[in-house]
Amino acid sequence: MAIWPIFLVLLLGLGLAVPIGIAMGLAALVFILINGLPLSQLPQMCYSSADSLVLIAIPMFLLAGTLMEKGGLTRRLVDFSNSLVGGVSGGLGAVTVMTCALFAALSGSGPATTAAVGGLLVPEMMKKGYPAHYSGGLAASAGGIGIVIPPSIPLIMYGIMAQQSISRLFLAGFLPGILLAVILLLANSFLCKRKGYGLKTAGRLSLKKVIRQTWESKWALLAPVIILGGIYSGITTVTEASAIAVFYALFTGLFVYKKLNLNSIWEALVRALQITGVSFILLSSGRILARQFVVANIPEIVTNNILALTNDRTVILLLTIGLLIFIGMWMETIAQIIVLTPVFLPIMEAIGVNPIHFGIIFIVACEVGFQTPPLGANLFIAKELGGCSYEDVSKIGLIFAVVEIFALIIIAFIPEITLFLPRLLMGN
Repeated sequence: MAIWPIFLVLLLGLGLAVPIGIAMGLAALVFILINGLPLSQLPQMCYSSADSLVLIAIPMFLLAGTLMEKGGLTRRLVDFSNSLVGGVSGGLGAVTVMTCALFAALSGSGPATTAAVGGLLVPEMMKKGYPAHYSGGLAASAGGIGIVIPPSIPLIMYGIMAQQSISRLFLAGFLPGILLAVILLLANSFLCKRKGYGLKTAGRLSLKKVIRQTWESKWALLAPVIILGGIYSGITTVTEASAIAVFYALFTGLFVYKKLNLNSIWEALVRALQITGVSFILLSSGRILARQFVVANIPEIVTNNILALTNDRTVILLLTIGLLIFIGMWMETIAQIIVLTPVFLPIMEAIGVNPIHFGIIFIVACEVGFQTPPLGANLFIAKELGGCSYEDVSKIGLIFAVVEIFALIIIAFIPEITLFLPRLLMGN
């Protein structure tokens, strides 16, 4: 069965700047026509790819995150983070990292986290003497944590493609997400001490201030507890929890902080629908393409060829990580997950890597892609926030990318960082 037309059409489409979802759909259509398959497969596979209850969680979590940002919860997370880490070297930088980690438990999206937190803190950092490119680059890097710490839209996509438990994947993302935040905090502190950025942006740590800010931020801090607690306790499914997240965002925004109005709710709905539409186009065309890979035996061919070169688990794992990071520099995250999961997952299973563990490795590799040129979605957002050039903000993004790759290697070769919580709370 001829498979070369898929790659030819994909490369041609990408070279002509055709949107990746459309390019994948065209490649799938050409494959069907050349191999004499019935065209009825296209609408059938499009429908089946979207016929999943868990997919409702994607627009709901996106909507909840946007409503929480507009409803004042992000501002409270910033104040809470500032009370904890604002007094360390590079205090506002540390606040940025910590707030991104906290907001990640609300948004599920890397670019959304960068925009929400960076929109508040990048201007503040610049006022305190941080260079624009450093402020933007740090926000872009820390914002990527949004797809590792649950709830995470890419983790939901991976779970669907790999047929793995979303709840287990969410649990597995906690400790790696915390590790990434700690690594970024240390890197920020080192760079700020070396460059003299923000050494005196806040006072010393005050227990009284922490207690006061914790109380004032209670509604923001309760959000991930209620949403994720419902999932892990078994009270709600992921989809039901996403609906609760929207209700909670509306309640706090309308009646607690009173920041939401009809206009901001409408803007949040439009944004969530725009991102959802793009994601579902990618999902439909990508799953058709993935199924054709399976029909053409591509995953087995790739697995056999790699294992023929070497059966060393360490080499294969490092090679896979390198490929994922390189591809992530050029391909959008959701498309990367949809297209590459069926190719790389069989290789990982062949060398004994747990699918849940590989899911986190994959997502962290995608997270690195958010801050590496030429695509670097977070870098484009950060560039606008800081009002600096893409090249300048990319230099900082690459420095933090190296640090995060170090964290990724630790995650890859110490599986318990990923698997400890799923095994503890959900069993083997």
